[in-house]
Amino acid sequence: MSLLKVFLMLVFSLLLLSACKVGNGVGLDEQGRPLSETAINTGNDKSDIEGNLLSIQQHIFTPICSSCHGGVSPAAGQDLSSIEKSIDNLINVSSSNSEFKRVLPGESELSYLYLKVIGDAKAGAQMPLGQPALNEEMITAIKTWINQGALLPNGINAPVRVSRVKDNGADFSNNKNINALNKSRINREINLWFNKAMDFSGLTNVQLKIHAIYGPQLVEAESNELQPDSTQYSLSIPSEAFTLEVIDEHQIKIVLNIDAVMQVNEPLLKVSIELNSSDISTITSKSGQELDGDFDGIDGGVYHYDVNY
Repeated sequence: MSLLKVFLMLVFSLLLLSACKVGNGVGLDEQGRPLSETAINTGNDKSDIEGNLLSIQQHIFTPICSSCHGGVSPAAGQDLSSIEKSIDNLINVSSSNSEFKRVLPGESELSYLYLKVIGDAKAGAQMPLGQPALNEEMITAIKTWINQGALLPNGINAPVRVSRVKDNGADFSNNKNINALNKSRINREINLWFNKAMDFSGLTNVQLKIHAIYGPQLVEAESNELQPDSTQYSLSIPSEAFTLEVIDEHQIKIVLNIDAVMQVNEPLLKVSIELNSSDISTITSKSGQELDGDFDGIDGGVYHYDVNY
């Protein structure tokens, strides 16, 4: 037998062995493709889960939650099948319990999503429904993301917005008889959270518009409710009457110096804060996207917040 024939028989034998190996289905999926090509991320790789929305979407929302919260008719009308849909369906969206938002930036304990995944009784049945509970790493990632302000990943095509306002003013709920003039003597701290990394490098207090509404108030003896008088009036507040502090790239703090605000000896009823006024200065993200101040889905627009007294 010639060497050529021996070589050809050897090659033929190797091909037969290879075909048999493939034919037994080892290492293949139902379509005959190598399993390495069709491996599905189930979200159980703990080491890869981080406390940001991009990672949570990849490891939790898409592989686990979207089996119910996705498709044509997502459960509870809450679609978590993509990062854009998760943003639209979670952040500052009312939940089925009127006491909670689905995700309240900065407050995991007041966010329905977090209460659901930890099995808190205030949120009803634990999620994911009918499946094993999320592991500790997954829950920690969700909690971290919410507590850090429910921030959006860079490059996501979503409006830049004030996602949370935290007014650290005095609580008068247990002292309704306090004189209105004394109420208005209390300094107030207002923290504004932004959903994207912001460029605050040129932001100063002179780029904010703030005015105060003053006026006498009448008290009804029976109900003890304060009623505004028709002689109320408004005055602009000078820049020295408040301070602006940049906490980080997602948060600023405005402190109203009431002693400076009180230009007249009348009760202070309300302070109105205005940001992103185009005639003074616009506020943008680090990528140059302008703040959607009026929440109309279009970049630009004035943002208003009223501090009531």
